[in-house]
Amino acid sequence: MILTEQELKLANLDNLTRLWQAMGANSLMLSPEHKGFLSRSWPYRFWHEQAVAVPGREVSQPPGWLDHLASLPVNTVIPVWPSLYDGHKSLEQALMDAGYMHSLELVAMALTPGEDMGKGIGKGEQHHAAGGLRLTTCASDDEIKRWSRIGSEAFGYEIDFTVVQALAENSDARVILAYEEGQVVATALLFHSSYKGAAITGIHQLGVAAKYRGRGIARQLMSLLLAQSAADTDFFCLQASAMGKGLYLSLGFKELFLLNNYRKKP
Repeated sequence: MILTEQELKLANLDNLTRLWQAMGANSLMLSPEHKGFLSRSWPYRFWHEQAVAVPGREVSQPPGWLDHLASLPVNTVIPVWPSLYDGHKSLEQALMDAGYMHSLELVAMALTPGEDMGKGIGKGEQHHAAGGLRLTTCASDDEIKRWSRIGSEAFGYEIDFTVVQALAENSDARVILAYEEGQVVATALLFHSSYKGAAITGIHQLGVAAKYRGRGIARQLMSLLLAQSAADTDFFCLQASAMGKGLYLSLGFKELFLLNNYRKKP
């Protein structure tokens, strides 16, 4: 399956926003032609459908949609993807004028499964990845509580147990705990979607518990996730922080576009 670079960008964004919807974002009509989405619990996102650049439709700004900002919960995060949306400069300026500040920059990345997929992994690391970590798909409430606790610690914000519980029951999602010698050391979330017939696997919420950092666990976990899913997907996608970008580049991921996030000033 082949996607153009622009299609791969849109597939990445489509996977992410479908995940947000699976996490409980509700739709709302911003105008007769524009639909918005708002998640009132974690991950607290607000975006409008055409900002995702719906294929075959020209991206346009919903009339008066910024008027909705005043009614949003104070912890709402508004994502902006500059390279996919021509109006991003005016939107970002409008957000800042409305009392929002830039809070986080992520890099959307993608990887095509292939022979060079594990080029950044040495033989010793491959052996450790295969034998050092055990991955479990969360099914019970106790496992979901562990995932939420470790994830909250790893990312520095509170993760809603009920959101993760719903994801664990979603056939498109796989909520994963990583164990080392019987101890939970890391989390991950896989979310599957389809874009123009291509199977997309999004890798999200990959986090390592604080006391286990610096031991290569994130690399081991990524290696296992890629190896286990390669046969069932056409493309992997993710959104990397500055901290994780180097790891993903070393594993063969390519940069696609920036994702800027804005949050209300305290």
